[in-house]
Amino acid sequence: RTNLGLKLSPFHFMAFGEKNRSVEDISILNADIYWNPFPKSKKTAMMVPFASINYFTYDKNGLLDTSDIALSAGWRFVYVGREKSSLRFDTFAEVGYRYVDDEHYYYLNFSLDLIITAAIFLMTL
Repeated sequence: RTNLGLKLSPFHFMAFGEKNRSVEDISILNADIYWNPFPKSKKTAMMVPFASINYFTYDKNGLLDTSDIALSAGWRFVYVGREKSSLRFDTFAEVGYRYVDDEHYYYLNFSLDLIITAAIFLMTL
């Protein structure tokens, strides 16, 4: 009834680059909280504000860094596809602010679920 949602994920891969360096991390403690301000809309498409945290990060060398934390906040457009079974896939675009490696970023992100990515790959063969 509050239109709040919580998403927990045991695995998150983050990669981004700049002119002088690139960052690739895998974190194993991840949480998103979001709020749907449009409760009357269909639950398959939402435009929601969100905040997320990524913690316990493995770097390129395979070392666990417990001091590294990534915080993000912004707006996310989500399309949730549901098949007749219990399978579900999320596709989203988000824009926001990210704090990672003691630096501040504004970012734009597009994400496809693994099921969609695999289907697109298989269709191109």
